[in-house]
Amino acid sequence: MDQLTSLYWWVSVIVVGVLVSLFAAYLKPRTDRFIVSISARYRKRNEKKVRARVQKIETLRGNPHEQAMLAISANYRHLNSISILLLGVSVMLVTLFVSEANSWVRFGVLLFGTITIVIAFLEMLSGMSKRQILREARQAAASRLNASQ
Repeated sequence: MDQLTSLYWWVSVIVVGVLVSLFAAYLKPRTDRFIVSISARYRKRNEKKVRARVQKIETLRGNPHEQAMLAISANYRHLNSISILLLGVSVMLVTLFVSEANSWVRFGVLLFGTITIVIAFLEMLSGMSKRQILREARQAAASRLNASQ
């Protein structure tokens, strides 16, 4: 507590504060440019994805064969996700019944089961995305047909 009253302590606090402020002023423009460049990359990537999605919908809109193939692909993804999910759950259930296994083996089996379940959900999301694109293409085709009548 005696240091709080000393002149040396207060001068050092002021000097450190000024140095931190100068360092922050030096870093701020660089940090701003870095964040803007990352944001621009994400924006370009998202715009590219949107253009690809719109192009896919336009392609599907007038082509019933492609719509059927996408529906089959979506169904395959869903069935695949169900089978992978069942595999992951069954692998995790095995660890409940094998109590005499080494703890590292049990950990490895649980980790494998968890990764398998995550893969199953990613597969399911892929199928859902395909179904959504198909739904949008069919809605666009129906609205175009209604507009022409």
